[in-house]
Amino acid sequence: MIRPIDGRQQRLSAEDACCVCFPLAWGVRMISLLTMLVGFFAVVSVLSTPPVPPKEREREMREPALQDIVYIDKVWDCLKISGLVCGYQGFKGLYTRDSLKLKWLCCYYVLCFILEVFSLCFYIAKACQVLADLKPEIEQAAQHSHRRPLTCAEVQQMLLVKGFAQCAMYYFFAQAAWSLASHFSSNLPMAWGDPFSDMEAPLLAGYGVSEHRPQQQQQQQQQQQQQRERQQTKFQPFTGRPQRLD
Repeated sequence: MIRPIDGRQQRLSAEDACCVCFPLAWGVRMISLLTMLVGFFAVVSVLSTPPVPPKEREREMREPALQDIVYIDKVWDCLKISGLVCGYQGFKGLYTRDSLKLKWLCCYYVLCFILEVFSLCFYIAKACQVLADLKPEIEQAAQHSHRRPLTCAEVQQMLLVKGFAQCAMYYFFAQAAWSLASHFSSNLPMAWGDPFSDMEAPLLAGYGVSEHRPQQQQQQQQQQQQQRERQQTKFQPFTGRPQRLD
């Protein structure tokens, strides 16, 4: 991807890109916000979920596959709620240039990746059994919707595609957070320049962000003044006076 920097164009390298085509700092900022939003909605979902009726609870106890799915959903809820803390740590580490806080965000998505792989394998293995256990509910829903119920192979294919997309997303998010943490820990400049804008620099002065911007502006102003002086010395208007050539 090519991005303009100070009137020039510069190509993003693989290490300085988030999800292949976005700037790294901008991408990690969006990832942190997304993580906090997912955690917030997970809290709302858990608090607003009504208690399970006794009949459904007894049925879950009789059918181990359904009970295991409920346990996996609870683990996912706990992990998503922890995203509130990890997302905030990543967002704070981005502005304070703290690599350790960004690694918290990376570890969160590594855990999401591992849990997604485990959940995907379990769902695909138990798909046929769950469909058999929920056959009355599925047939009743198909009558109301006038649609053919999905077969076991179709459900497994759908779960595989969805799980692959989720795993790819978690992998790219973890890689982006780890890459930015590596940049901050090694104090290496990024190929696409400072991740923060000129409007954000005064607000982040206490965190050591964009400290080199005033020096760059002074250097640019000095270069512009020198160019203007050179142009003025080269230009000599014609006055009509004879001038000696020796």
